[in-house]
Amino acid sequence: MNESRTKLLLTILGVLLLFVAWHYLGPSDGDGSAVGGREFGATSPVGRIPGAGRQTKPPVEEILDLKVADLEPHPHEYKVGRDPWRFVNPPPPPPPAPPQPRRLTPEELRAQREAEELLRQRQAEAARKAAEEAARPKPPVFALKYLGRFGPADRPIAVFTDGKDILNVQQGEVIQGKFLLSQVGLESVEIRFVDFPKEPAQRLPIGG
Repeated sequence: MNESRTKLLLTILGVLLLFVAWHYLGPSDGDGSAVGGREFGATSPVGRIPGAGRQTKPPVEEILDLKVADLEPHPHEYKVGRDPWRFVNPPPPPPPAPPQPRRLTPEELRAQREAEELLRQRQAEAARKAAEEAARPKPPVFALKYLGRFGPADRPIAVFTDGKDILNVQQGEVIQGKFLLSQVGLESVEIRFVDFPKEPAQRLPIGG
């Protein structure tokens, strides 16, 4: 098996050598001293290869300026639109327009004027009474504190204090020339005003 392979390789090598020899040692016009009419070692001139030695340039159709600024990355601004997966309640409808006021009849206009006039009269009367009340003399303020009572039931004595002194006043006596001790009860007394006999009595409890 190896011998057959070796023979085959040798045959192929021989054929290649014969092809090379024929290519370089082919017939020539010389004196026949060389094998096949060509001197051994001589080479035949090779013709000029078409296009050899000529530099070809690609055709230039247009020259463009390179804009370096356009090559730099620019940030993009994206606007977020409506999310299709999010449901939004529609806005409420606008409120209805207010109805136009109805024109009043002559009777209604007269009643409205009378009501306005009555309101003005009442306001004026209230202001007059307030002014009279403010100008009317008022009784003085009883500033003593009632502490309690002692003595017989038919002639009780009330005890008062002004924060410093103690005053023992019998029922029916005048206190400080302004107040009258009209009644002494078990838990309170009644004070009247000397200069204002028509004023209602002021009830004063113990400790008050």
